[in-house]
Amino acid sequence: MKNIILIFVLFSSSILAESVDQLFEIANEAMSQEYYREAANQYESILHQGFESGPLYYNLGNAYFRQHLYGHAIWAYEKSLQFRPRNDDAIYNLDLANARIVDRIDAPDPGIILTFYRQLKNAFTLNELVFWGAGILLLSVLIYGLKRLFGFYGGLSAKMGGILTIMAILIHGIALDKYWTKSDHISGILIANGVDVFSGPFERDDSILFRVNEGTKADIVAWEDRWVEIILMDGKKGWIPAGTIRKL
Repeated sequence: MKNIILIFVLFSSSILAESVDQLFEIANEAMSQEYYREAANQYESILHQGFESGPLYYNLGNAYFRQHLYGHAIWAYEKSLQFRPRNDDAIYNLDLANARIVDRIDAPDPGIILTFYRQLKNAFTLNELVFWGAGILLLSVLIYGLKRLFGFYGGLSAKMGGILTIMAILIHGIALDKYWTKSDHISGILIANGVDVFSGPFERDDSILFRVNEGTKADIVAWEDRWVEIILMDGKKGWIPAGTIRKL
């Protein structure tokens, strides 16, 4: 019985994977024919089946950008960079889409050191940081091991082992910071224009605090049924309808 179930699962998975590949090809063909809405719908249907990848989000971003749906495009490019943070095309297109935002909110200049640190942290995925940190740590352990086993440990090797150990600690520290940031801060992208931000999870004219436009990035503080509490980069805070923002 267990073997039958296993065969059924494997067979279903292969059919599903084949259908995803077919949908991806259909969407790409629609893009080449400039049927951007149909292409976006096909890419979204792949996401609804639980499949994610950098190229999928990148193509979806292009499909939305061509429709001038910049909020959706920014969201898709941001998701693409989570999988491939060094994709120059996605970075370039994200900058183009952000340039189309009305009343764009720019974050305060954090300074050279903090800017460099953030760029370094965002240039790698969490798995890449853990992998490189573990590899460098293993190399430093190997150098120390050579000393204990064979007495092979000159001055240069000693410095090299120390430098590698420090590098491994720093990389793991960056990885830990990236993990905490991802776990503690849920952000999203506004996908609608002229969204009224309310003082609470209710809709009244006298409770409107301000208005935000599509493409704006915000931290998500709370999610209650049809309402989301957000904080913008400039510190403004309020509630918006849940359908006007997509989680990153």
